[in-house]
Amino acid sequence: MLTNQTRATLVQLLRAISPEAVRLLFIKHFDYDLPSVTTDTLLDAVTRARPDNMAGLLVELLTGATAVRADAPTKYVFDGRLADLRGRLRADGFEVIEDALARLVPAAEPAAQISDHLELTLAGSNVDNDGAIRRLLRESYLSCSSTPPDFNDGTTKARIALETVARRSACRVATDRGKAAPADTLGAALAFLRAETVITQAEEEALAKVYTLVSPGAHVPKGLTDEQWALLARTFAVSGAYFLTRQHLAA
Repeated sequence: MLTNQTRATLVQLLRAISPEAVRLLFIKHFDYDLPSVTTDTLLDAVTRARPDNMAGLLVELLTGATAVRADAPTKYVFDGRLADLRGRLRADGFEVIEDALARLVPAAEPAAQISDHLELTLAGSNVDNDGAIRRLLRESYLSCSSTPPDFNDGTTKARIALETVARRSACRVATDRGKAAPADTLGAALAFLRAETVITQAEEEALAKVYTLVSPGAHVPKGLTDEQWALLARTFAVSGAYFLTRQHLAA
């Protein structure tokens, strides 16, 4: 239900409190006694945890911070990591409200999984040999999770990542098939990929609409806060980039 970055931040927070307190938290929320309190055992445990158990742990950490903080040897380290976890949870689309883990946007869990899958897919794709797209996506995530968050930057970098996937995919396909590369724009890239049957016409139109939807000056839909819209817009762009990368690999 959480991205890899957020799980890692949770582990950092747990490492900031005493091992005895961590073991008790895991027994309480997971009915599981850790064999040892190390980074590896914690990462493994939170990765395998059921969503409802994870939600209980997160609620206690974020609503009972004062009590948990008493078990932290170094208070300022705990405070910094707690603030980091709050921000990253919000970037994943979650917030603790009235002693419950609430979604800030619909389908927050699938969106977090798509981000992780895209990271892995790009690592195995020739459209991101230099890691520039993955860097944009990480910066987008950090902008949304920072204090204060910069939702405009988070959305912008996700949009640029989508555009970069399209342009690079078109150039790679052109090179591999001995064709002239299209103009270095999103529209030309998508049209070329459609002509080369990497994507269909309907998919071309959908990707173009996603790009337009998350572009600067796009209207924030009525009933959504700036934060909710930014998280949704980022999810649209990341999902489009993931879809296009998968189609590129399958071509």
